[in-house]
Amino acid sequence: MATIFEREGDLNRRSMAMEEALRSPKVEVLLAVLVLLSCFVAALGTLQNLPPAFLDGLTFVENVYSGIFAVEYFGRWYLNGFSAKHFFKPLVMIDLIAIAPLLIQVITMMGMNVGSVAGAALINLRLFRILRLQRVLTDYETFKNFEISLGLEPSDAKPYQLELARVLSTVFTLLSVASGLIYTAEHEVNPGIPDYFTALYFGLTTLTTVGFGDIVPVTTEGKLVVSGSILFGVTVIPAQAAALAEALLNVQKESREKKAGQTLVVDKEVVGESPAVRSRSCDVCGSTPHRLDAAFCWGCGAPMKMLLSSRIEPFSDSTAFRVVGVKPNGISKETHDAPH
Repeated sequence: MATIFEREGDLNRRSMAMEEALRSPKVEVLLAVLVLLSCFVAALGTLQNLPPAFLDGLTFVENVYSGIFAVEYFGRWYLNGFSAKHFFKPLVMIDLIAIAPLLIQVITMMGMNVGSVAGAALINLRLFRILRLQRVLTDYETFKNFEISLGLEPSDAKPYQLELARVLSTVFTLLSVASGLIYTAEHEVNPGIPDYFTALYFGLTTLTTVGFGDIVPVTTEGKLVVSGSILFGVTVIPAQAAALAEALLNVQKESREKKAGQTLVVDKEVVGESPAVRSRSCDVCGSTPHRLDAAFCWGCGAPMKMLLSSRIEPFSDSTAFRVVGVKPNGISKETHDAPH
């Protein structure tokens, strides 16, 4: 019995260690880097006239990446008790795309003939791994932990950075996926698009509406991909750009409010409520009232004696202010309450 309990304890500890590792932001950083590297490897594989040894090396590296993604995927499924509901989560579906190339290779090795569809599907599925970067952009807390794992201080993480990352991720993902689809549809019949990098150039000039005209799609599938990517770009990217602009405006607003709280200011309406301010008059022409920080008379322009300065301190409810007179030596002279 003791042995059974010890085994169960060891299993629980291993499960907890695995869960802690998979939820670690550092693991997400590592997987994000692997996603970018795997997409680059897939793009290199489309180049023509590559040495066979180099292609074999790319295949080996791709298999290593696929194996890592598979271990991570099945590890998360194990922690969820191998539940069928686990497959219907959006992020899990994206993770399934990451290991789909490995599954297709396994099916091919089992003797099932998938023909030329496998080659096209493998290239696009490897490029679709870029969607996995959305895991760190789900909410602000996840993105903040991701930034901390990159070495940033917690105070350096701002909400607008998340919106900026979403815009950049959307543009990068759209370019990557659309270029892969264009390459798949065009490279066999269109000599103008022999590899992925040429398709990426064409996609970039198309989405930015530059359109030099040196490359054009010739297949129906290629034209549909171009049309769909343009429609997606003009609908989704502006919406995310608007969210980014709103976040930047909030940052500027918070900065102004912070500076306003730290700056020594005397408001005219607040000054008008203070007897100490009303009694201050010009020694030359007798004009009154004057601001506590006035250097010259508003009536005759004569220099004013700097007897005291003032500041406004907000109450905790932020609906009223307290005018505090301060002598040049910093000793508080008198305090009056005034409405905002």
